[in-house]
Amino acid sequence: RVFVKALGELSAKGDDMPAALRGDMAKIMVNHGHEVHVAMSDVSGKREPAHGPTLDSEQVMAVTKQVSRSQGSYDTLQSGMNHAMVADFHDSSRKPADTLSSAGYTVGFMEEARRRALEDDQPDFTWDKAKSYHAIGGVLNFIPHVGDIAQRGADMVTTAWIQDEEARAEGKLKNDNKAIFAVRQNQLNQLADQWHATNRDWAADHAGYSAEDGVYKQVNAAADHGNKRFARISGG
Repeated sequence: RVFVKALGELSAKGDDMPAALRGDMAKIMVNHGHEVHVAMSDVSGKREPAHGPTLDSEQVMAVTKQVSRSQGSYDTLQSGMNHAMVADFHDSSRKPADTLSSAGYTVGFMEEARRRALEDDQPDFTWDKAKSYHAIGGVLNFIPHVGDIAQRGADMVTTAWIQDEEARAEGKLKNDNKAIFAVRQNQLNQLADQWHATNRDWAADHAGYSAEDGVYKQVNAAADHGNKRFARISGG
């Protein structure tokens, strides 16, 4: 497949990946959001996507890091992954608990890639802290349709994530040694809310997934575990 080939070749370039390709790669990754979500959240190395190619997590990390070095491409990828995570909540072929933990792990993965991009402090790290995030929605019309309910849920998660990003841009939150739940709290809370709205009947029959408390602890723990887990892999 063209995507798998491009992912392999560009991940091998590391920081030499052309900056001009970041936006295009972000869009391609979003178009393969399901497969990318699997690669970002699978710790066993055994899970295969329901459709599309199986991706290498280290290659995905390397390219996600490069995409995260430009704000526009980072915005595109993060917004698209919000859609992939919420769509996964509606996948009846998976156990609901697994879809929630997968979302947390993907958030942890994305935060690790962002940290690597910032830590390297490359000269062409082209973020404009004055940029308004509220223009993001218009660039996401290429995302595969996921259904009206999932679409609304994904939009709400993206709005929550924007609040987290604006707080960072305003200097209210520093990136140094912050626990992931501190820098992505609104996003994680909204993911938990969307998951519970989709799986409330299942949650009512399982301890630890209450709407008042348990579901937030579950997704926060998964994000923290995912962030630490993927900090140990190579890539970028």
